[in-house]
Amino acid sequence: MVRNTKESLRKTLNGVKLANNLARNENLAQIRMVNSQGTDLPVTKRQLLGIERKLKLNDELYTFLLKKRAVFKYKKHRTLLTTKLLTLQGPT
Repeated sequence: MVRNTKESLRKTLNGVKLANNLARNENLAQIRMVNSQGTDLPVTKRQLLGIERKLKLNDELYTFLLKKRAVFKYKKHRTLLTTKLLTLQGPT
């Protein structure tokens, strides 16, 4: 019984190893193909893609900072309003 289980596990593991090797080889082939296509692009096209990536990053950063600024202004206004109300209320 134990021998059968060990043999079954061994066969299963060998099958999994084979499947992983096939998938890995297929992935490597796809990576090589994409890399070769990337070198086929003209220099100006690659530069344009780089500029577009930087532009998108800057746009996202700008939007993030605008949101942070709005939150800061809201908190500042709320703090000033609370301070003013406490000042008008006087000591309790």
